[in-house]
Amino acid sequence: MTFLHDFLRGCRILSREKSTSAVAVLSLALGIGANTAVFGLIDTALLRPLTYAAPNRLAMVWSFPVDRPYQHHPASLSGYYAVETRIALSKRWGPLTTARAPCAVSARSKMEHPRNKSRD
Repeated sequence: MTFLHDFLRGCRILSREKSTSAVAVLSLALGIGANTAVFGLIDTALLRPLTYAAPNRLAMVWSFPVDRPYQHHPASLSGYYAVETRIALSKRWGPLTTARAPCAVSARSKMEHPRNKSRD
């Protein structure tokens, strides 16, 4: 019976103070909405398995500058297509020697990456 009395008293107080009840309802709505959005992102990005046929065969394409081979960066899509076109042309007409590529591209799986190898 005390819960019912407390609930009715809370409803009377909120009905008297309209601005306080509006702020309370708005803050609850924003909090619940933000929590739902963040959980949806985490669920999609981290918790669900990848929707590829063989997710263990995915590879990261790295770009290595020719003059600094120890540095590597994720290759851009345009850079990848440029190297892919260059490889296709060299297979068709032989090696292209007129211009030197600004970077070398390598595809390594995550497990083969030098940072993931154990240091003995």
